Amino acid sequence: MNKKHFQDVKDYILDQLDEGVGIDQYGSDLHNELLNTNYFFVYTNQAKQWLGDCYKDAIRDINEYEDFNFGERYTDTSDFAKVANMWAYIKGEEILNACKHVVGNSDRYLTEYTLEIITAEVKAA
Repeated sequence: MNKKHFQDVKDYILDQLDEGVGIDQYGSDLHNELLNTNYFFVYTNQAKQWLGDCYKDAIRDINEYEDFNFGERYTDTSDFAKVANMWAYIKGEEILNACKHVVGNSDRYLTEYTLEIITAEVKAA
């Protein structure tokens, strides 16, 4: 994932945090709320353009992630939108796992104040 892709995922997370996504959710559910309840991309052409020459890297990352976490592969890697969405999901998880207030509040409901701190941590990532 190049710097632009990383920044796009980070900006997507920040936009949703600014909208209050995650308030009254457990910290452990934040990743799902931010990157699995809506699509990062809906249209195939937009996803294809965004992936660009990183398409093979994305597929490699997805295969490694799914093999490790699920023991099998689920993502249809012939569908650019599905690849882009899953890659964003994976990279979003990496960003959020680097935030100590996400990890430290995994068993607690997130408040507006906690989301402000998480927002600052995401910006710093």
